[in-house]
Amino acid sequence: QNQEETGQPSSSLSWKPTASLRGQVDDVQDLAWSPDGSALVTGSVENVAMVWDIEKQRVLNRLDGHHHYIQGVAWDPLGDYIITQSGDRSCRVYAPELVPPRKALALRGPIAARIQAAGISLHHVLARMPATQTQAAEVSKNPGNQDPPESSPAAAVSNNGNSSKKQRVERNYLFHDETMPSFFRRLSWSPDGSFLACPAGLYKRMTDSRSGNCVHIFKRGEWASPVLTLPLLSKAVVAVRFCPILFKPLQQSGESEDEEGFAK
Repeated sequence: QNQEETGQPSSSLSWKPTASLRGQVDDVQDLAWSPDGSALVTGSVENVAMVWDIEKQRVLNRLDGHHHYIQGVAWDPLGDYIITQSGDRSCRVYAPELVPPRKALALRGPIAARIQAAGISLHHVLARMPATQTQAAEVSKNPGNQDPPESSPAAAVSNNGNSSKKQRVERNYLFHDETMPSFFRRLSWSPDGSFLACPAGLYKRMTDSRSGNCVHIFKRGEWASPVLTLPLLSKAVVAVRFCPILFKPLQQSGESEDEEGFAK
């Protein structure tokens, strides 16, 4: 109730529940709204994220594949990508599938309707840094040194039963594992959807090759490796947030502006 309804000044607003979303059987660690408010994504300690239709109060999609608690979720401000981050040292990037022409009208409606019409599929997994150009060149010169897929028995055992002595192409993990002392990994999109910032990051120091704490920033649609890393943090990062205000460069004297108002 507000002041107009009661005639009495009120220091706070009164909230009441309007819906209950039932489906996840364990604690929910994080949630994120779709940009239009028609859908919601939740991540829980059962290693599963769920996408909900708010109006119909039902599950649209179940996003599984993580091997540990989902500790952070983020919905792209443009409505295209859903990101989940887990204690299994990975982020998973989901995107709606392509809509066939007969369902194209669903794209003009709410995001929940689009997901209902097209579904969501895994687009990319952010887990390890790619091999450097030097490492890739070394492997191309010596194909026998390249590791087989991790799921293959040959990755761990050679033909005679002894441990394989093949040289490994080092691809460092991007994120802390489940031993990081936090229940949360709160990632964030920039307001315009151009960049994604992921907490709990790791990087290799140049001086002693030890792992340091950082935040990895990925450019929209370019998921192979971070476009930027913010290093030299004393402790593991559990949350990150972009400033909601968009800035533009100051115009210098004598400079002209383009159509969007930015200095040329």
